[in-house]
Amino acid sequence: MFKSIRSKLVCAFTVFLAGFVLLQVFFNIFFAEKFYIMQKKSEINQVFSELKSHYSDDYDALYSILNKYEEKYNVRTMIFEKDDSLNKLKFIYASIPDRQIDKREFFPMPFRHVEENVDFSENAEAVLRENPQRDMKELFLSGLITTDRGNRYVLIESSVASIKQTVSVTTKINLYLLLGLMAIGMVYFYFYALKLTKPIREVDEVARNVVNLDFSKKAEETGGKDEIANLASNINIMSDRIFDMINELQTVNKKLEKDIEFKTKLENIRKEFVANVSHELKTPIALLMGYAEMLKADVPGIDKEFYYNVILDESDKMNKLVSQLLDISKMENELADLNYETVNLYNLVLWTLEKNMLHIEQNGLEYNFTGENIECECDKLKIEQAITNYISNAIFHSPKGSKIEIKLYRENGNAIFSVYNEGTHINDSDKEKIWNIFYKADKSRSERKSTGLGLYIVSSVVNAHKGEYGVENKENGVEFYFKIKLNKD
Repeated sequence: MFKSIRSKLVCAFTVFLAGFVLLQVFFNIFFAEKFYIMQKKSEINQVFSELKSHYSDDYDALYSILNKYEEKYNVRTMIFEKDDSLNKLKFIYASIPDRQIDKREFFPMPFRHVEENVDFSENAEAVLRENPQRDMKELFLSGLITTDRGNRYVLIESSVASIKQTVSVTTKINLYLLLGLMAIGMVYFYFYALKLTKPIREVDEVARNVVNLDFSKKAEETGGKDEIANLASNINIMSDRIFDMINELQTVNKKLEKDIEFKTKLENIRKEFVANVSHELKTPIALLMGYAEMLKADVPGIDKEFYYNVILDESDKMNKLVSQLLDISKMENELADLNYETVNLYNLVLWTLEKNMLHIEQNGLEYNFTGENIECECDKLKIEQAITNYISNAIFHSPKGSKIEIKLYRENGNAIFSVYNEGTHINDSDKEKIWNIFYKADKSRSERKSTGLGLYIVSSVVNAHKGEYGVENKENGVEFYFKIKLNKD
């Protein structure tokens, strides 16, 4: 029922007020009357002390002294002198409204009989006693004042009934006031607690959202210096830091997943690499062994010149294959440490074309190169190898008498190199696979002039430069391209 801080605060305030009210009532019932009687005794003693200090038999002087105390403290005062002839006490002063003791015709009782057990003392103090004449309790002081004219006897009285009535009325008034204060205080404290706990509720909501990995909610920061303001500020900081940490963890996890995926792919590539190398080397080795054995046996009627040419051709292919495998191994170990320099790509493409001019002419091909004079920060040797492989690939797949289009241009801060050759389109299912090591679109592998390593080398070089590469089928042919940034990041 009282789970919220607001309810607990209101409940605690209510209990406190209720306890205060009960304490007030308990005090009024059991201690207030005694306290008032003690206070009244002190007031009566004060009146007697004041009277002793300024006593005079002059009625007006006595009236001026005693009247203010009689009205203030609600006491009755009587002063007597002793008449020895009658052995009675004669009034000098009495607290009787509109009566003056010196006007004897208006004073009906000039004498008063005083009980025999009354003890008049110069050091008298007020006591609580039963009034024998009125059958009620009263506070009573019987004092003695010594003057030049003789002794003066003082009686000061005050009814306790008025004290009880005052206590009763005060108790009721206090009870009503405290109950009203408690009602008003509960309403006020409810709304105050509502305002006080609002930041705490917001902090609680933020914390619950953080548990559910929702970091959009923020606690309102009032800019104050109290603990609640600091709590709101700290919970927002904590939420932001957890959000940043989770984002970092997600980034690391994604990278880790990519690394695991890459290692898995790499393992598959290595397995395929072994199988492909075995396949690629098996055929030329078998041919070399077969032709060599026939030459050694000196079988009559064989064309030795042809056998020599086959052995030389297969040896050359094996040499190229091994050289490319060594290049790949070297690249895989060194691509992370590229040797960047400023390279004129236009001149580099021209130089590569000149080196491949013999192959172009031998295959009866035409070529056209259009390019911009572009300078780029890159690894010259590796980019040259990528350019060479694209041109060699185009020569290899171009029908005799066809045309090769070579382009170099800049676009959006990138240098783009492309080679188009006429020929058969590449199937969509092969577009991603042709970049894998030893992959050939010709599954029968009947054509053995290609090792299947050229495009893999291009992809490795471009990836090391954080560039892009790809292939597109064009009208009557295929276009390969790659792009690298002009400036190193």
